[in-house]
Amino acid sequence: MAGNRKVFEEAMRAAANVAWEGNWEEAVDAYQRALDEFPDDIDALTALGMAYARFGKHEKALHAYQQASDLVPEDPVLLERVGKGLEELGRPEEASKAYLACGRQYIKQQQATRLAVDCWERAARVNPNAVEAHVSLLKYYQQQGRIRDAGEECLALARIYEDQGRGDYAIRVCQHALKLLPRNAEALNLVDKLRYGKQSSEQADAEEDA
Repeated sequence: MAGNRKVFEEAMRAAANVAWEGNWEEAVDAYQRALDEFPDDIDALTALGMAYARFGKHEKALHAYQQASDLVPEDPVLLERVGKGLEELGRPEEASKAYLACGRQYIKQQQATRLAVDCWERAARVNPNAVEAHVSLLKYYQQQGRIRDAGEECLALARIYEDQGRGDYAIRVCQHALKLLPRNAEALNLVDKLRYGKQSSEQADAEEDA
């Protein structure tokens, strides 16, 4: 059932006026009145999320942003706000996933690569084990000729793969790092460590089978 457009618009104007004055609690009440008329209005949900955030109600702000994002899942701005909300609430893995989703949407848009990179950087910052973020950054840095940054992303991936017990992958990305940054001490040491560890494990298995 359609809501009352006049009541909705009056509530939105009232919310904007009190928000301008920094009266966020009153703004929340006004945006809620607007949403009582049209619960799926994206602008009202987004504004409500912002008002809640300014009011210090971060859980409710996140809920409003998530509602809006569920209605328009291809909107990267809403995904970014969801990511920030999750980050503020101390939920880094979920925040990283939201930032990655944001990056994927930005990359679909023309001239939005820089915004996608910002999302990948945020995803890697809040969750250093986010493989997709590091891989995306590695590809971008190589394309831009940012060799040192690309090498650092290789090393970050190598450390992740090492922790996951995926030594072959770790060695492979270390070797790629050495192509980018020849004689890099960390990459050389990690390759030696991984190869030595693998050889020791194979030798121990052989001795057990003997």
